[in-house]
Amino acid sequence: MAAFEVGSFTLGSLLGIVLGAFIGHRLAIRRTNQQTFNIAAIEFKKAFLSSQQLLDDNNPEHGVISMEFPKHDTAMRKYQMYLTGLKQNAFNDSWLKYKEWYEIMCNRDTAEVMYGGSDPKYVAMKDIKAIDLINNLLAHAEIKS
Repeated sequence: MAAFEVGSFTLGSLLGIVLGAFIGHRLAIRRTNQQTFNIAAIEFKKAFLSSQQLLDDNNPEHGVISMEFPKHDTAMRKYQMYLTGLKQNAFNDSWLKYKEWYEIMCNRDTAEVMYGGSDPKYVAMKDIKAIDLINNLLAHAEIKS
């Protein structure tokens, strides 16, 4: 029973110490990364709160989004840094749809707004609601526990 004597140190105990320290270190790194991601997701969602409130109060979509889009763009750039792989691709697809809606619906000149037009891109986009696009974007910013 020499392996169980007080003061004996075996290769197995050394391996256990090293393995335990490694696993603890990796879990600490993962927890920190998860907390950082959650903070970024919360900040991204905060950037859209005023827009959601204004749209819920039945303000004109193009006016709200025109006013708020620069803030959304900044929040997107900050949040996007925390995404990788398939999540980043899915988020980018949702963002491009939102940006396209903004460019088509909010950058029309006065004549097009007053007298309408038959621009096929506008006709395709006019039935899409901005709040739906925003909710689709915010779905990518889920908080991980």
